[in-house]
Amino acid sequence: MAGIAAGILVIWLGAVTLIARWGLGRDRVARALGEETASQVEFQGFRYVYFPRPGCVAEGVTFRRNGSSGEVPLITARKITLNSSFMGLLRRHVSVLEAEGVQVTPGGKGWPTSSRSSTTEVDRLIVRNSVLQVERGDGSSPLRFAVHELTIDDLGDGTEMKFHVALSNAIPPGEIVASGKLGPWSQQDRSATMISGSYTFRHADLRAIDGIGGLLSSDGKFHGPLNRLAVEGSTDTPDFEVIRTRKKFPLTTRFQAEVNGTNGDVVLKEVQARLEKTEITGTGSVKPQEPGGPRTAVLDAVAQQGRIQDILFPFVHAPKSPLNGATNFRAHLTLPGGPEPFLKRVALKGEFGVDDANFTSPVTQNKVNKASEEARGHPDKDDPENVVSDLKGGVDLKNGVATFSQLSFSLPGAKADVHGTFNVVNERINMHGVVQLQAKLSNTTSGFKTFLIKVLNPFIKKDKPQEPLPVAVSGTYSHPQFSVSITSKKKPMPGGE
Repeated sequence: MAGIAAGILVIWLGAVTLIARWGLGRDRVARALGEETASQVEFQGFRYVYFPRPGCVAEGVTFRRNGSSGEVPLITARKITLNSSFMGLLRRHVSVLEAEGVQVTPGGKGWPTSSRSSTTEVDRLIVRNSVLQVERGDGSSPLRFAVHELTIDDLGDGTEMKFHVALSNAIPPGEIVASGKLGPWSQQDRSATMISGSYTFRHADLRAIDGIGGLLSSDGKFHGPLNRLAVEGSTDTPDFEVIRTRKKFPLTTRFQAEVNGTNGDVVLKEVQARLEKTEITGTGSVKPQEPGGPRTAVLDAVAQQGRIQDILFPFVHAPKSPLNGATNFRAHLTLPGGPEPFLKRVALKGEFGVDDANFTSPVTQNKVNKASEEARGHPDKDDPENVVSDLKGGVDLKNGVATFSQLSFSLPGAKADVHGTFNVVNERINMHGVVQLQAKLSNTTSGFKTFLIKVLNPFIKKDKPQEPLPVAVSGTYSHPQFSVSITSKKKPMPGGE
């Protein structure tokens, strides 16, 4: 028995010596982890594990940028466990490296790089219950991504590695699962390391983005270097909602983008969105407009031969769009990040045109029809044309106020040119312009009189066709008020002589 006990003691002492001196000594482990991450590594606690497999456990682990002891650590970990075999220790081979309670905070300087090649091979890296924290340039709270589990196989052997990750996204909150291939690592520039794979994004709650709602799902694939990752995919939001108007409708998109995986910058090379029967295409980006500034979404959008009812429906409180017709438009949209409400932050500059428009309200359309016929001097015609033609203009939206310039439209028998503002927050209108009629005022009666001429007659002395009639529209979208604008006779229309 004494001989057996002595043999076990010799084996145990040999295992301790092998672990401490040749593979998993405290200093060697710290140095190896530092080489892998190009940082300085420290442990609060460290102990060896001998059975069933040799290894070690490091607790209270911090990874700091070399020479920056006063800064926030790049990585902290509650516990890191390394397991190997006795033969693996001789060739610096780790079977499993498992980390728990990890928090990663890269900071604004990005991740440090190193030209040194790793001397340690790891069969599998497992990271559980961890957090990636990303600082934001606008000074608001950091974005936190909860990483449920990350696995990487064949880490550090200089070949392509397989990976799988499941995490909770920050904004909008939702669950992401991705898998693919990574590497081999580019030691000179880790941002140039190649990556490819596919992803799913589920239960993304858009209410976290001010002004909209709905549950989004997305599928896609990606490939390329980390700092120029080509991503293509699609999104589906069956119940997309505009909170202000409480409108819900299906919204689908397809996109191609380039993503910088080291800092989160996105370039949208092509976006195709579908609203009912109208397709909108665009290009843009999501990144800071200046160093250290907030991320800003920029989009140049175009719709050709779309439907104006599809575009207007999400933004009006009425059960349906106030206007139907074919439309073309072009717009440049900017949305900076920040705490202000969506309608205060968004800026838009664009041009639009609508052909063969008609009003969806029978009462409104009937008034316009009568106005058109009376303007042409045919008040008794039974079948007036139901069109507003050549509706076009420009709009500049800033701080919740839309300024319209060179806004014009035609009715059979009349033409209008107006300009002014519309407050999208409180829906107040302030528009001025002129209306020209084909018929004499004496030939216009009931419908047009109640719509416009009733307020003009006290101010118009000449009873001639083609006489410019100065008008103004005030009030709100729901209750507009028509009146004479005396100043519009003195001030030229935009673009006029």
